[in-house]
Amino acid sequence: MAASQRDPKRSDMVRARRVSRKPRKKALNGKQRNSNASRNMPPMVTRTNTTTNYVRSNGRKAKDRRGRSNVKETSRRYNVALNTQGAELRLPAIPVVKVGWRIISGFMVILTLFAIYYLWTSPAMQVQSIELVGVERISTEQISDALQVVGSPIFTVDRTQVIQILQENYWELVDASVSVGFPARIVVEAGERQPVLLWKDHQTDYEVWVDLNGVSFPKRFEMENLVTVVAMEPPPPLWATEEPEEGEAAPDAEATEEALDPETALLKEHQLITPQMVAAILAVGKRAPADTMLVYDPEHGLGWVDPEENWQVYFGSSPDNMDIKLKVYAAIVEELKAKNIQPVLINLEHLHAPFYRLNR
Repeated sequence: MAASQRDPKRSDMVRARRVSRKPRKKALNGKQRNSNASRNMPPMVTRTNTTTNYVRSNGRKAKDRRGRSNVKETSRRYNVALNTQGAELRLPAIPVVKVGWRIISGFMVILTLFAIYYLWTSPAMQVQSIELVGVERISTEQISDALQVVGSPIFTVDRTQVIQILQENYWELVDASVSVGFPARIVVEAGERQPVLLWKDHQTDYEVWVDLNGVSFPKRFEMENLVTVVAMEPPPPLWATEEPEEGEAAPDAEATEEALDPETALLKEHQLITPQMVAAILAVGKRAPADTMLVYDPEHGLGWVDPEENWQVYFGSSPDNMDIKLKVYAAIVEELKAKNIQPVLINLEHLHAPFYRLNR
């Protein structure tokens, strides 16, 4: 019994040591709290776990508590050192603005739409008038009415289409060219067919001009010094379609016309007579009596009505040997006057078989 009191158990020693430590720990914590409270500490700022992050003044990205560097940057904070040692001035946080590709693409789309709207509606880009170069008998107003481009944006004008419209409406223009320039300038440069004949239809009184190539075009105004031809009937077509042989299919007219070049198609549509016939008419017109209109008859050809002798004379439709026919006609007239014969018709269509008729 006495031995057990003298030697305590190990468990009792550990329990006594724990009991002795607890008061000391509490006193230490109390002293620490008192010392911390006695200090002049700045007020604490509660920081919550928000998405607001900062970029340090050295340019490095701020990291979250776990050290991740892929945190979104929403503001920048800068500290400026003052002259006083250990003092610095904290500047207000500056928001970080990032311009992404979506913002740039949206800005480009808006800019493009504005440019299109400006080009389409701006008076500076709209055609105000058309300039004509080398054209005298057709006015600018007539060209503008045919093209219908005045008031339209300049970038909608098609040069090929403009030339096609000119050829369809004013085929007396040759070598037409169109230049389109900015801001809104259209220049039409072309030459004009020169009329040498005035061709008049006896049945309809419709008059057209004819140039040296035999191409007819509308009469624009009265012109002097033109040889006038009165056609009793229209001349035969120069571009007659050949009749297919027996057993062959007829050619497609539309396909044949599309195969022609524009100049040939124009001649096919508007050429009235051959160039040789034009030369023959001009030659006959020089020998015809003054102030006499030439007459064209499909049966007898070209001639006139003599106002003094009151007879008709025809030289045929062929322009060949026209000078010789005129000389033969002069010899026949001289012989008829010498014999005091008054014919009503003199025909020199066939050079080697001329004849005259005394009655109709």
